[in-house]
Amino acid sequence: MKYFKLLSVAFFFTLIGSACVDLEFDAPPPEGEEVQLTPNATIADLRALHTIGQFEEVTQDWIIEAVVIADDRSGNFYRTIVVQDETGGIDLRINATELYNDYPIGRKVYIKPQGLWLGDYNGQYQLGGGTTIDNNGNEVLAFIEPVLLDDYIIKGPRNQPVTPRKRTISELTPADLSTLIQLDSVQFTTDDAGQPFADAVNRISVNRMIEDCNGNTIILRSSGYAEFASDSTPTGNGSLTAVFSIYRDDLQLYIRELDDVAMTTERCDTGTGSGSNQLSIEEVRNLFASGASAAPDDKYIRGVVISDRANGNIHPQNLVLQDGDYGIVVRFTEAHSFNLGEELEVDISGMQLNEFNGLLQVNNVFLDRATSKGMGTLPTPRVATVAEILTNAENWESTLVKVENCTLSGGATFSGNRTLSDGTGNIIIYTRSAATFANEPLPTGAVNVTGILAQFNDYEITIRNLGDIE
Repeated sequence: MKYFKLLSVAFFFTLIGSACVDLEFDAPPPEGEEVQLTPNATIADLRALHTIGQFEEVTQDWIIEAVVIADDRSGNFYRTIVVQDETGGIDLRINATELYNDYPIGRKVYIKPQGLWLGDYNGQYQLGGGTTIDNNGNEVLAFIEPVLLDDYIIKGPRNQPVTPRKRTISELTPADLSTLIQLDSVQFTTDDAGQPFADAVNRISVNRMIEDCNGNTIILRSSGYAEFASDSTPTGNGSLTAVFSIYRDDLQLYIRELDDVAMTTERCDTGTGSGSNQLSIEEVRNLFASGASAAPDDKYIRGVVISDRANGNIHPQNLVLQDGDYGIVVRFTEAHSFNLGEELEVDISGMQLNEFNGLLQVNNVFLDRATSKGMGTLPTPRVATVAEILTNAENWESTLVKVENCTLSGGATFSGNRTLSDGTGNIIIYTRSAATFANEPLPTGAVNVTGILAQFNDYEITIRNLGDIE
């Protein structure tokens, strides 16, 4: 009975408590719904204040209305949200994670930029909290601290429409940076189709190439921290929605989620890669001499690597490729693993052709565009005097030459600039301090020297290893 009475009392108070509660819950208004702000500037106005490579404090009392087009939910963006209005887009650097909780895709925001700073990351416009010095001693744009967010970024209603701009790869311009774009009838290149988006094991970002049916290409870059990093890229053709970005001269795309990729139809034949039309290195050099700043689409070069990365007398991202009597420097976007004597096929479609201190190179080539064909046959060095080399230097650049019965002077070791003389003239012989033989003693007698004819303003010869000195 006592137990029953206790239950009855508890039930009675429960009823009283229930009577005091309105079970018809009123849902709170959507966060930011009541904001009443009148925009008086645009993202284009904001970007117009910035000079690439500089930093500027925003002093204008502006209000900019924009919509979040990319957040950090999938992990492919880090401490960044991207916002866009009808005039353009910009990255907001925020010193916090899980930003998607407050600033999800589709949320309207009102930006009050006065007191914030403009900068860029290798060409990508950014808005941050000031400037700071990074670990390498460089001035960089600082993050906006979370405690200050409500002063600068006012939350508006969620679920605003985000419609991508429809573009083709060749139509993309700087005005499209940090905006959501859609490419139709595109696919991953043969080498990149069916591959992981990124390296999820080592948490390393990876570039995959997207191509259209005309052979135009653009990078899709994915973070090793993205939740889809280990997923395989589709093998079909279709549409791609992504945020357009740039890194130096490389145009890049970043997807937000896997749903941004819809490639389920039959692939088109672009004719790129191993089956494309070959250009000789001589033809590439002639194209540059006639004013071309980029290689034509649907072209590749083939040659033998005459540089020796293993002995360190060349930058890790560079190699020298020789085809017959002509050679050229190929500069990759990262360090490569191609060895002296390997025969390579390199897809140079649309790649930059430019000179670095006078030395012609195919610039910013992605590693996956180079295919090893196994060990090839090294070309026979062209035997010549220093005078003959200097007379023909422009045509012989980036090929193997050999100077007989010459002397070396100018220092006790190979490291740095030394002088090679043969009685007909003098030429620099250069050795990087990182070369394995840099601190070896310089020969004091007559020698035969084989090396690559290079240029760093002045013409010079670089040997590949000590076997080049007889």
